[in-house]
Amino acid sequence: MASTTNVPPDPFAGRHPAQPQAGAPNAGRRRSRRVARAVSSALRPHLEAVESRVFLSAYTLKPLMGQFSVNATGANPRSTLIADASGNLFGTATTGGPYADGTVFEIANGSTAITMLASFDGTNGRNPVVGVVQDASGNLYGTTHQGGANDEGTVFELPAGSNSITTLASFDGSNGAGPQAGLTLDASGNLYGTTTAGGAYDSGTIFEIPGGSSGTLTTLASFNGLSATYGGLVLDASGNLYGTAASGGADNYGAVYRFIKATSSIQIWASFSKTDGAVPYAGLTCDAAGNLYGTTSQGGAYGDGTVFEMGATSAKITTLVSFNSTDGSGPLASV
Repeated sequence: MASTTNVPPDPFAGRHPAQPQAGAPNAGRRRSRRVARAVSSALRPHLEAVESRVFLSAYTLKPLMGQFSVNATGANPRSTLIADASGNLFGTATTGGPYADGTVFEIANGSTAITMLASFDGTNGRNPVVGVVQDASGNLYGTTHQGGANDEGTVFELPAGSNSITTLASFDGSNGAGPQAGLTLDASGNLYGTTTAGGAYDSGTIFEIPGGSSGTLTTLASFNGLSATYGGLVLDASGNLYGTAASGGADNYGAVYRFIKATSSIQIWASFSKTDGAVPYAGLTCDAAGNLYGTTSQGGAYGDGTVFEMGATSAKITTLVSFNSTDGSGPLASV
């Protein structure tokens, strides 16, 4: 019998991506964003750290100009960490900091102390729910789920050695909204990412910011029939992008999709059928041969999720293992 212990609820069961309503162009968009944010909040209790290296200090409930003041380093980190060549760790905290809107922090190699590198204040973004990527010069890049010029989220840069966040782009709904996935950085310094709402069908977008750009965001494609794109993208040698959608596909159990650079189109590469997995929240990992690996939070032999593989030239999902609750259940992270 499939266990439901710690398995996150499937808010997309029986649902299809919201479509804009005639005569009320913003209603569907607002509803879609509320759903995406509610899902994000519902998932947060399930995101548990495997190793506790340090703890961000607790909230301090102290009135300050009518608002509660929070700790200086950040609070409620939801993202994975990255390490530079020297072993220093970098990440984001979803809340906390001087403005309670989140921070970017560092843990120096060999240290157990958190250093806040920069804080979000709403105008430069707020509530980052994923981590950062780093270029060869040590500059950090990431997304915030909300905030920015239109409170629809941002793409930001934290230059190496700086404590000031630069907003590269603000989402406005038409070019996407509410990003919850991290960025992908290619060898030329171009940034790629996804949003969970907005775009032509209010189901999210795939976007690019060219390397060296001062904030020129290009919408590469809008999702239509796929939604809940919470995982990041991976890039192949031809410049095609691959990712997962937790909702949509042939059986509405989610899918692996690819963005084909030559045609600027999104293609469903493979759909989950529940028996081979369902509701993939995490992104994909690509090996040197181009094979793709990932996890699903539900489905498989016991209903507790799977680890799967797709060959470099194959559109077939191969289940490598099914979780059975005793060895784990409901994975939300990639491999």
